[in-house]
Amino acid sequence: MNYFEKTLNHLRLFGGTYALGLSLPTKDNARKWLERIENELSPENLCCDGELRGAPLRAKERELLAAQKHCQSLLGLTGDNRFADQFSVRPAVHPFDTALRVANRHFRAKRNSERRQKLHQAVMTGFTIGKRVILSNGHRGKIVKINTTRVKVQTDDNRMWSVPPRCMTLERAGR
Repeated sequence: MNYFEKTLNHLRLFGGTYALGLSLPTKDNARKWLERIENELSPENLCCDGELRGAPLRAKERELLAAQKHCQSLLGLTGDNRFADQFSVRPAVHPFDTALRVANRHFRAKRNSERRQKLHQAVMTGFTIGKRVILSNGHRGKIVKINTTRVKVQTDDNRMWSVPPRCMTLERAGR
């Protein structure tokens, strides 16, 4: 009941008395509570857009799932049949494997692929080991190593820089 009491206190504090009729869940208002819980179980709300992690996140999820189970029992729903209608906002996947994580993974893979292509183009235009380059910060040096997405450059003052090819230009002969 901790979740329900906490929510009711929060609603009272901020004047949201109309939201759930300010009562603990009953058969009459269990559907409203279930809608609220499912909204809070959405990945964005559950982890506060990534601000909540680890044990506090798991504790919040456990608390919400216990409250959800209580409301389901009041409505006569069992197991994972929960409040299954077209308006349900809870994803079918576990909240920790959110669509946001999947999207980020795809974004990183695409970005790395683009970086590799740019590096390949740079190598084709003359960026090879031993060539002299000018970095975007003004340092001059020579290419020591070419990784999958970045180039290692040893500057004239013996400092090592790992930079993408877009941050350097080939030094022209005669300088």
